[in-house]
Amino acid sequence: MVTKLKINEIFYSIQGEGKSAGLPTIFIRLNGCNFVHGCRWCDTRYANEEDFFELTIPDIISTVKKLTVKNSMVKSVCITGGEPLYQEEGLKLLVEQLYKRSYYIEVETNGSIEPPNWSSLVDCWSADIKCPSSGIKTSMGLKTLWLNTRSTDQVKFVVADKDDLNFVEKLLIDSGGSKKSFTPSIVISPCSTLPGDTFDPDLLKEVVEFCKTYNFRFSLQLHKIIWGSMKGV
Repeated sequence: MVTKLKINEIFYSIQGEGKSAGLPTIFIRLNGCNFVHGCRWCDTRYANEEDFFELTIPDIISTVKKLTVKNSMVKSVCITGGEPLYQEEGLKLLVEQLYKRSYYIEVETNGSIEPPNWSSLVDCWSADIKCPSSGIKTSMGLKTLWLNTRSTDQVKFVVADKDDLNFVEKLLIDSGGSKKSFTPSIVISPCSTLPGDTFDPDLLKEVVEFCKTYNFRFSLQLHKIIWGSMKGV
């Protein structure tokens, strides 16, 4: 049986957030998410709807290769969603093929599904842990697993207020860490105000001070600043 993945879009842009922010990247957006009703801050709700197409792994690789050749031999690929691990079987096959072709592979996950046993094939797992303002509640145990991943990985928190920062602080302490001691990179991103996609200046400053205190990475969501909620960028 030929494995097909539900795809929402494949495009070339720059990475919008995290430690690879600004890096030219080929994006593969998979369709579907285990958070049925979505996160309050989700800017890709269209990836959790029925508007998708199915592609075989060879077809996806062919599209990626065309974008690679067309765009100065870019070798960075980000698999995002939706939730990529929602289609784990096909995701594994896709990652294996990208790995064989020496692509730098980043996979963005919402952190509610445990890291798979083939996780070492991915250069960077980016787990976006949901804070209280998102309206999503996930298992503390799974969050703890993602906080103990590799130094090449990152754990991101999108924060909207002081309660979110308190949540991050408590989660990290409860996970057995102390200041400057976590294995993956910890990334804190202030949330933009939808639908205008602007940032609260007071929140920006508060998050900067929080990052300075804990030696975390401050990251604005560049794609929202540049394009707002536009699709395919």
